[in-house]
Amino acid sequence: MLSLLFGMLSVAEAGATDWKIRPAFRPIISGTVFDDGSDRKYAMKLGGSAGVRYKQKKTGLKLIGHSRAQYVQVFGSGVTGNELRVGTFMGPWYRVAGVNLGVDYVLDQYQNATVDIRQASSVNPTLGAVVDLRIITVSAKAGPSYFIGSGRDSVNWEQSDFAGFGDEFFWSANAKVGVGPVGLGLGVTKRYTAYGEEFITGVGLSL
Repeated sequence: MLSLLFGMLSVAEAGATDWKIRPAFRPIISGTVFDDGSDRKYAMKLGGSAGVRYKQKKTGLKLIGHSRAQYVQVFGSGVTGNELRVGTFMGPWYRVAGVNLGVDYVLDQYQNATVDIRQASSVNPTLGAVVDLRIITVSAKAGPSYFIGSGRDSVNWEQSDFAGFGDEFFWSANAKVGVGPVGLGLGVTKRYTAYGEEFITGVGLSL
């Protein structure tokens, strides 16, 4: 990750200073399944994100990135929760593919009849990759979460079948069909916590 950051800074110093900036909005509708090892709870997540996307006005290798705030609320029978994310991501881009590195500040909580994941603040560094074929865009990202003065339990990775790290961990894969900034997306996310695993499938309209 450090080598990627140094590479990004080198490109920024050598490249053009002009940037193309546009607003970005995305409603979020997701189905979620929380599995604590003995029971599964089903719910919906509704919310959205708002922010800006930016890229250098130059040909060849360039920097692109985005900053956004995102909020989702969990709805279900005996299930409640919410999540706020605020973060910035940036990375090198060449022709149809690129990588990005960034960090989210996260404030979230989740409860059902058997599980109480108390509210906690965390930082979530994330590494992602994107391939944009104009009509179809596919992406994947993953990263750990580190609690900020939280009493929430951390995952014991020695007892987990997944080789993660940090206090919690997630990975996701997404696909978008559309032209330019407008598209319909489908995504899957897996989140590992000390209380169980959450699997999320959702759709979103990007504008």
